[in-house]
Amino acid sequence: MTLCINEALKLSKELDDKERIAIQLGNLGLMSIDLGEFSKSLECYHESACIYEEIGNKFGLASEYGNIASLYGRRRDFKSALDYSQKAFKIFKELNRSLSYAKELINYGNIQLGLNNYKHALISIEEALGINKKAGDLRGIACALGSMGMVFGEQGDHKRAIELYQRSQEHYESIGDRIGVAKQFGNIGVEYGEMGDYSTSLSFLNKEISIYQEMHASFELGKSLMNAGKAQNMLGDTQNALAYYTEAERIFDSLDLHEFSESAKQQVIRLQNGNE
Repeated sequence: MTLCINEALKLSKELDDKERIAIQLGNLGLMSIDLGEFSKSLECYHESACIYEEIGNKFGLASEYGNIASLYGRRRDFKSALDYSQKAFKIFKELNRSLSYAKELINYGNIQLGLNNYKHALISIEEALGINKKAGDLRGIACALGSMGMVFGEQGDHKRAIELYQRSQEHYESIGDRIGVAKQFGNIGVEYGEMGDYSTSLSFLNKEISIYQEMHASFELGKSLMNAGKAQNMLGDTQNALAYYTEAERIFDSLDLHEFSESAKQQVIRLQNGNE
């Protein structure tokens, strides 16, 4: 797939078709995320955004701003993420692109959640949910419900969070979105862990891990392995916990995500030292 995108990008450059160049750069950015090449993805999105701005394509520009915001959010650079997300949803609103606006509101809400601004997060996500319900957009509804679950979970309302995650998971199931289903399995697993039910937690996390392995979703798999490692450790299964953390560290190292890798490494060291 990457080869096909690179060939299409090369042809677009030969034809000096700027819009096609921007599109293929965006595609390459998305593909680079799937391969764990976050720095390359960010470079592609920025280059694509510059071209869209040059040719006056506001929708394309806003879309790339949203992609950049999401990527910064993944890397926990919430200040940069917030800046780009605000730029994106302002343009979408100006263009009256309601579903794109709703999608970016969810992104903005998730970033606010990362900054612990729960009130602002919930306001943005609830607005997006309303827009998606009105439009009958099941994927948008599922995404909004999942993000709302995270807000409640972060505030300690685990039962409410699980309810929202289950509703989200059902919507993802109905549209055949395996990654969405996996994500909600993981979220449910984390909430059960927060309530001290580690057996149920591990059951849901293993479902998540199985799908991510099947879909070759490396970054998501690494995060799920971390959560499963914690559940295994709390159940007293140090050997399996160590295996999960070790594999997570390997994955994060391969993705050049030093903060995540260091976190996994510290868990490995702690278990090797007898949970001191």
